Amino acid sequence: MRPNTVQNGHIGRNKGVPETPITLGSLSNSIKAVYLIANKNSQGHGDRVTDYNNRNRLWQDKTLAEKISSARVTIGGMGGLGWLVGGALSGLGVRNMQVFDPDHLEVENLNRLWGCQSTDLKQAKVDLFQQRAQGIDSGISVVGHQQAIPCKNFEQALIDSDVVFGCYDRPEPRLATQVLALKSNALYIDAGVAIKSKENGFLGFGQVFVSESIDVPCIVCAGLTQDTMGYRGDGQAPEPSSGVLNGVLANLAVSVWLQHLQGNDMSSMYSFDWNAMSLDKSKNIQKRPTCPICGPAPDWKDQV
Repeated sequence: MRPNTVQNGHIGRNKGVPETPITLGSLSNSIKAVYLIANKNSQGHGDRVTDYNNRNRLWQDKTLAEKISSARVTIGGMGGLGWLVGGALSGLGVRNMQVFDPDHLEVENLNRLWGCQSTDLKQAKVDLFQQRAQGIDSGISVVGHQQAIPCKNFEQALIDSDVVFGCYDRPEPRLATQVLALKSNALYIDAGVAIKSKENGFLGFGQVFVSESIDVPCIVCAGLTQDTMGYRGDGQAPEPSSGVLNGVLANLAVSVWLQHLQGNDMSSMYSFDWNAMSLDKSKNIQKRPTCPICGPAPDWKDQV
């Protein structure tokens, strides 16, 4: 009796089989051989495991890699958004960051500050992020400021930075960051999210806003007021939150920055609808002639 063979992806009786049929036994031996070779090769290239940036070099050309590694980045807010923005930047190869947040880690943060543990509770978020980033590479410079925004250190950080990521849950630091970014001519990328429960489900949405210079609409012109800007806790009651939604918007914000580094056009705002799984780009936002932030006669002192 002829053995069963593999033909066209199925096991069946021999019909017009080749001179040397592939039997189940030989197939099993072949799989074992491939596994042993692959295992041996992986052991022979163990040095790659210690180089976390190896996979980045497979898609980043020299120019982009240098722009990323030399970038001076500031992150305002190290909650669910800022933590993930910082993680993405560290993974990309950013080497110089300043991070700002006045808060300590609380148990309710653990659903979205991935990598933190219950043993980290009551420690400053900026210190914990510094530890995690330098755990990837001790050469990554992270200066943590346990301070609320605005403050003098934040103003100086924006002067020294190429880009600032705003990741806030309140309108006041958002507005202050916009003003200071324009004042220091820094690229400002703001991210906001919101998730709300409803009967038989939930609503989730968020946006990434981009301010490049005084010549383009600011965050006030975009209409991102306290009632529409996405996640906006008022400090009085706990707000619903999701690490999944935060991850979408945080990585979108970093992706927008990558577009900027490559010289590609950016929209003023990207709006994400979690329920519809849709992303809309807005390019028709207009400057307000009387805007107190980016209008013809902005009053910086009264805005910060």
